[in-house]
Amino acid sequence: MKKNNKEVTVGIISFISLILLVVAVISVKGLNVSGDGIPLKIRFQNSGGITEGSPVVVNGVKRGQVTDVKNDKNSVIVVVSLDNINDIKVDATAQISILEITGGKKVEILPGTNSTKIDQSQIISGIALPDIPEVVASLGMMTDDAKILLKRLDTISGSVTGLVQDEEFIASIKQSVFSAEKLITDMQSVVSDNKHSLKTSLTSIEKLTSDLRVAVANNEPKVSRLLDSLQIVSNDARKLLATTDKSFVKVDSLLSSVDGVIKDTKNGNGLISRLLYDQQLANKLDSAFDSLSGFVKEVRKYGVNINIGGIGHRP
Repeated sequence: MKKNNKEVTVGIISFISLILLVVAVISVKGLNVSGDGIPLKIRFQNSGGITEGSPVVVNGVKRGQVTDVKNDKNSVIVVVSLDNINDIKVDATAQISILEITGGKKVEILPGTNSTKIDQSQIISGIALPDIPEVVASLGMMTDDAKILLKRLDTISGSVTGLVQDEEFIASIKQSVFSAEKLITDMQSVVSDNKHSLKTSLTSIEKLTSDLRVAVANNEPKVSRLLDSLQIVSNDARKLLATTDKSFVKVDSLLSSVDGVIKDTKNGNGLISRLLYDQQLANKLDSAFDSLSGFVKEVRKYGVNINIGGIGHRP
């Protein structure tokens, strides 16, 4: 009987231990056994180590868990289940971060500041923060870059050391510094010696500038009238050029006509050509001129006899 009591006691203790273990696992993993959470979708570039059952926090307060992780269009959709979404806004964002230093990941939702509540069908944009291995890898890459930088610095340091130990280079630097100091001293001496002259020159320039302003102000009406006169002359010149262009056109037309007459004359066309080159017409004109000349001579010698009704006589 005592043996059976011990077995019952051991069984009860084992059962209680198992229940406590399940409760501890559920508490640590953030599992939701009730199944009445509100689902939301978050899109990440990669899963960042998130798995189903990972906890979800809003502003640092645990509010749910991850229920699904799946690939979608070169990214990852993480489905989370929250107790409520009344405080989640349309501009909410999310990030994957380290749950604790020893390991594990969590999804942290930043609820946003917009006044409009999020719709359950909206997909929240999220980023995966680097974890410790990624940070260590980045530090390792930075270490390699630091080594290269140190090598370059060592090379530069060696070159600088070589220049410092070069006596000729140092002497050249000293000579340059000395020349620069002498040049500055000479410039200071020139400025000091000519200080009064410089002041006088500046005063003269200021007075000249003032006089120019006064002259411009006093002669502005005259300048305006001069510009108006120049404008009138310019307009008259344009009119004269237009008239000259027309005259040139008329002269060109006259020259074209004369050129046509010359061409007709050379080709034997026209009255002038006939007068110059038609021998028959020339002979007729000569004969006519001879007859007219004889008639004029007779008129001069005998006069004009008008015989009207038998009155008058011929010589």
